[in-house]
Amino acid sequence: VVAACSGTVHLAALVGAPTVGLYGPTDDGETGPIGRGISILRAPCDCAPCFAPDFRDGCAQPRCMYSITHEAVFEEV
Repeated sequence: VVAACSGTVHLAALVGAPTVGLYGPTDDGETGPIGRGISILRAPCDCAPCFAPDFRDGCAQPRCMYSITHEAVFEEV
């Protein structure tokens, strides 16, 4: 399962599915899934984690998410 930091990542981890979580505005160390077979991808971004509920809070373009490349996700999978 490949999913952004959401309930989907936690459900996948709960049932033991191999999981790649894409984390941007949240802190995977604090809110990430627990279990085996979990990989976390996040792009280095000086404004993250900001815990903004959406990207309208002063973030014209969510660099933290858009900086995670397709290639990085493919490689991790």
